[in-house]
Amino acid sequence: MASYTSKELSFKLGLPERTVSTWAEKQLLCPSIEDATGCGSMRIWSENDFRQGELLVRLMPILRPELIREIAKQFKNE
Repeated sequence: MASYTSKELSFKLGLPERTVSTWAEKQLLCPSIEDATGCGSMRIWSENDFRQGELLVRLMPILRPELIREIAKQFKNE
């Protein structure tokens, strides 16, 4: 099972690391292996998290933020 740090995930998605952190803070994309527990702790992301991130990257330019949030909620309900 593949796992990624936030730095690795952001590189794979072609995004700044800060964007991935912001998505996690806003719960648009949540790490399913390990979430940050405080300052300096690391988020660990799964391959499925990466796929969800790819989908968000593709949807961001074409959908309103409200719809993106609704889609992100469905990720959590899986």
